Amino acid sequence: MTYQKIIDEIKKKEKEIVDFINEAKVIRYISHLDADGLCCAGMTLRLLTKSKKKFHLSILRQLDKDAIAELSKEHYTHYIFTDIGSSQIGHLKDIISTKKVMIWDHHIPHEDLFE
Repeated sequence: MTYQKIIDEIKKKEKEIVDFINEAKVIRYISHLDADGLCCAGMTLRLLTKSKKKFHLSILRQLDKDAIAELSKEHYTHYIFTDIGSSQIGHLKDIISTKKVMIWDHHIPHEDLFE
């Protein structure tokens, strides 16, 4: 995907992203422990900080069923996953079905989270 296509996709989702961030009291934010994940975390944290939004950040090596099960026990209602999660959409649906979830990932998801 080219840079311009990424920007165009973000612009299409801008209202949805802004609404998601605004309605959350605290955002549970999970990112991947690699260069992509850490860079995205830096940019996202800047966005959340400028929005004066409270957040709880975790950087993970891997998002697996056990990690998702632990996340599902938390009291947060809004979760953002960056550079991680697109391969775990099935588990996210099953385990965090009562939470609001956004996945921002450059990897193609295996299935649609909202089907």
